[in-house]
Amino acid sequence: MPEEADEDGHSIEAPSRRGMASRMSARGEERRRREFERLTAREREKLIAVHEAGHAVAHFYHQSLFQRMSLGDEGGLVNVGPAAFVANALFDALQGDPDAIAAQRCRNDYKVAAAVDTLVAGSIAEFRWMKWRPYLISPGDESLIDRVLRHVHGERFATIAPGAKRAGAARIRALFRRREVWQAVLDLADQLVIARELEGVDVFSFLRGRQVPGTGLRDFMKFARAAMSGEGDRPAHASGAR
Repeated sequence: MPEEADEDGHSIEAPSRRGMASRMSARGEERRRREFERLTAREREKLIAVHEAGHAVAHFYHQSLFQRMSLGDEGGLVNVGPAAFVANALFDALQGDPDAIAAQRCRNDYKVAAAVDTLVAGSIAEFRWMKWRPYLISPGDESLIDRVLRHVHGERFATIAPGAKRAGAARIRALFRRREVWQAVLDLADQLVIARELEGVDVFSFLRGRQVPGTGLRDFMKFARAAMSGEGDRPAHASGAR
């Protein structure tokens, strides 16, 4: 069905298409709810552990050490500690060497992208383990992502946020398609179920021995260069996916 346009000429979805998408989303949510309810208590615990392991593996990928991860009766947690991001408005106002300012902005862009990646990774791992499609971000994680992006991008948040989340999800999906990485997620989840709490340094040591790459910065720079040349639709490390 063709798209309609509003009185300002902006493209909008036809009502029937919006209604269809809404019905499909509702059916998918209901199916996931039924599948979750059929899980045993042990399987639900494993699902939570897989979610937290996804976060942890993304932290290792970006070499962003966290304090500890835990699994309790009420759920799981990866304790990251304080993090700071610079608002783009500050770079816009800076005076000085344009190249130096651009380098500072790039470093901040990477910190923001790494934060998005580590936050979406739990949901990507959870949905992959359950074989759920499409991938969705859990409300709690998405709220944290929005706080970061709103701080950095200010008035441009609504324009930037959807693409930033899609890019983060694409990077993590490509990472988890690597057989050794996905196996590391599952192995770490098993360790968390047993230990209930793991220190970040011990998790990093565990993942280092399982061939999980710690190349987030390098891959981000490759992706940024590809985006500048018009080839940025594919994550930089997707070629290594299996």
